[in-house]
Amino acid sequence: MNERMSVPDSGGSAVVVGTDFSAAAARAMAEARSLAQRLGAPLQVVHVADGFHVRSWEPLVDNAQWLAEAGIPPESVVVRYGVPWVELVRHAEQDRSLLLVAGSHGASGSHSMALGTTASRLATQARCPVLLVSTRVKAPNRNGKADRDMAAALTRQTRESTMETDQ
Repeated sequence: MNERMSVPDSGGSAVVVGTDFSAAAARAMAEARSLAQRLGAPLQVVHVADGFHVRSWEPLVDNAQWLAEAGIPPESVVVRYGVPWVELVRHAEQDRSLLLVAGSHGASGSHSMALGTTASRLATQARCPVLLVSTRVKAPNRNGKADRDMAAALTRQTRESTMETDQ
């Protein structure tokens, strides 16, 4: 099925996917790319590097290979510096992003229901919808139902935020 989902203009410009160049981020990238295509929105890749910006960022060899395999030119990656969840939320807010997508490692806990700190904070702090993609779950059947559900959820969220700003 190659249909394009449409949602009302929310002012959001892109589907943003955060990457740390892990397997979870690769899974999130695939989901973000699929949703961006179906929603007719651009895909924006954001990496948060440790430390402070002192010079232009260049990916390490492994990260460059990860980007090449994902078909992402390194120069198109938006690089921010600081705490990953803070900078991803800040970027999504500044860009008025349609959707924020990130992989969930569950790295901060061993309990099967626990989210990692970054994923948990993204889910609770971002003002736009957040999709957390787990590496523990089998890939969904791509019959379009998940994408239609996401488009419907984004439509509801857009209506709710428009009503809040009108009041």
